[in-house]
Amino acid sequence: IVRYMVQNSLGRLWMLNNPASPLRDEMEYYIEPDSGHEDFIRIAGPEDISLCDPACGSGHILVYAFELLAKMYLERGYREREIPELVLSKNLHGMEIDPRAAQIARLALAMCARGMDRRFFGRGVQADIAVLAPVTLGEGDVPQGSTLEKKKDLVDALAHLDEVGSLLAPGEDDLAAIREAIALTGTNGLFGSSSKEMLQRALDTCETLARRHDCVVANPPYMGSSSFGPFMSRWVKKNYPDVKSDLFSSFVVRMFNLAKDHGECGVMSPFVWMFIGSYEKLRNEIIDNKTLTSLIQLEYSGFAGATVPICTYTFHNSFIKGYKGGYVRLSDFVGAAVQAPKALEAIKNPDCGWFYRR
Repeated sequence: IVRYMVQNSLGRLWMLNNPASPLRDEMEYYIEPDSGHEDFIRIAGPEDISLCDPACGSGHILVYAFELLAKMYLERGYREREIPELVLSKNLHGMEIDPRAAQIARLALAMCARGMDRRFFGRGVQADIAVLAPVTLGEGDVPQGSTLEKKKDLVDALAHLDEVGSLLAPGEDDLAAIREAIALTGTNGLFGSSSKEMLQRALDTCETLARRHDCVVANPPYMGSSSFGPFMSRWVKKNYPDVKSDLFSSFVVRMFNLAKDHGECGVMSPFVWMFIGSYEKLRNEIIDNKTLTSLIQLEYSGFAGATVPICTYTFHNSFIKGYKGGYVRLSDFVGAAVQAPKALEAIKNPDCGWFYRR
């Protein structure tokens, strides 16, 4: 699933910009685009690409994206030992609320880098994995009369970042309010300097959350609203009213502004959003304002030892009129072991009977 999502978002962006690229032969889950209806972000080379996983866990998606990006750099003639630093400093960005998971993701990417550059550990380069930790601004930290004083929702969300995580979507006015508060805060005495530090942490976090990327790929957390804590329950209802019944659907909506216009996105999520009434607004938003480029619906027992109704899909973050996506329906094939082979069979042979263009 990770390979499918990354190949049809990051790989797709590369192939649309470089139609003759030999990378096509390395992407077994790549679903050919509808070449008559294409629209995409133009990139000059691999250094231009920014890919984000907003709930990166231990880095599974980022590790495979590293592998694919490394091949793009090699294709363009970069020296092997200079590639890891470029990938980690320019291309890959992760966000996570669990500090231990973020540590594991950083280590996994460092090991990828070390595999290409044996001196990597001495270069002082770290993967860009932001740990979204709470920033609690007390009354004394927010200058009186400042714009930030009026932004109670933002201040509250920052104090609960270990719950809301990358679902917080600060706007330019939020960043301006924090910058103004920093400028108004003196550094005299212990409290002035500690307030300034807290505000600077808030600004750094919000700047990270406000960035937009060419590709956004995620296996977001799945949690029904009945399991939310009191703050999260109120906050999601207010900030994601159309998709408030689960975290995964809130993350899909968040991806709409985490990705640039015309960016490429990949998601793995429960497939209930395709069918039930509580996700009608999400369906309409994707159909009317985005472009589904591909989708694979797995069978209920698609994972060994778990019964989860899962699908994985990719979308273009703008509407392309007349676009025909590629769809694979695995519902008739029972068991985890057959899901990948049957998906590959459909991609290689679109006439198989379970591949559709619509």
